[in-house]
Amino acid sequence: MMYKLSIIIPVYNAEQYIDDCLNSIISELNAETEVLLLDDGSKDSSLEKCRRYERANIRVLHHDNHGASYTRNRGIAESTGQYVMFVDADDVLLQGWQEAVFSNIGRSFDIVYFSGKLDKKNKNIKAIVDGIFGIRKENALKTMASPWSKIFNRNFLNINRIAFDSNLINGEDALFNLEAVIKCRSFEFVTRSLYKYRIHNSSSTKTFNPRFYKSNLLFLQREEKLMSESGQFAKNEIDYAINFSFSYSVYLYLFLISRIRNRKEKTQEMKKMHSKSMNQYFLRFPTTVHPEKVVQISYKLIEQRKDSQALIFTDCLNSVRNIRNRFRSGKNEYYFIEMVDCKIK
Repeated sequence: MMYKLSIIIPVYNAEQYIDDCLNSIISELNAETEVLLLDDGSKDSSLEKCRRYERANIRVLHHDNHGASYTRNRGIAESTGQYVMFVDADDVLLQGWQEAVFSNIGRSFDIVYFSGKLDKKNKNIKAIVDGIFGIRKENALKTMASPWSKIFNRNFLNINRIAFDSNLINGEDALFNLEAVIKCRSFEFVTRSLYKYRIHNSSSTKTFNPRFYKSNLLFLQREEKLMSESGQFAKNEIDYAINFSFSYSVYLYLFLISRIRNRKEKTQEMKKMHSKSMNQYFLRFPTTVHPEKVVQISYKLIEQRKDSQALIFTDCLNSVRNIRNRFRSGKNEYYFIEMVDCKIK
């Protein structure tokens, strides 16, 4: 059967949340929508829970653990809908999602963006790209980097071979959205919120991965290549975007390194901050364009090779962040933020 919409849900160790996620979808599920639950080698009871929901238009697929990018790509390949929509297994859709989505299916757009505070003045590729990389701080544009709160024409994705890069562990969603908006023929803004994003307070939600260094360099290279080859951006716009992304990656890399317990391993990772590949960006961008003070300070400390001070600074920030998140949600392990004026942490 050919469906109008395919909802793709990567599932990995989501036994605590998958019921909430699926109940928010099934309450409005119609015969023109299929749900693909793709278990990415979960080690808990996620797969068994998913099986309980199986029916004609709810399919459960399983494979060994390969990560979210591989899983979303498989979802695109297995789907039959005219449009695809991505939902994470620990998030939920808001009441009224079906009406909002189906009122925009069949209008010949390659991409439809949903957010409660979308402004038509930002309905241009430059504003969307700025939103993807966090350059523009309008609340509605903060959803641009994520795969959620959007529907994509499946044929458009397939014809243009747009997919999530499995070689990346950070920023793969941003590059997917960058390539999509650059190559799309038409898109639409819908001032309607569909999505609730679950923010976890556990400090383990962001941990160091030794693949980050190479992944980050690959991300920067792909970002520049996509923007340059599109012919839609001036050199100064590309330089600004790369500067912005690199600056934030230095801050993020420091944050992840600060999570390493082993001193020797931490020292080895800090040395990579001053590798030839990293230095070429520091030489190219002696000053960061990023407006946030924490990023500016981190950037300057690493550029000046004040690594010890940089780690102390990052540790202090981590402590403040943990206290702030705990205060926001009381004793809860998580809290929801609606993708309207969403502030993702």
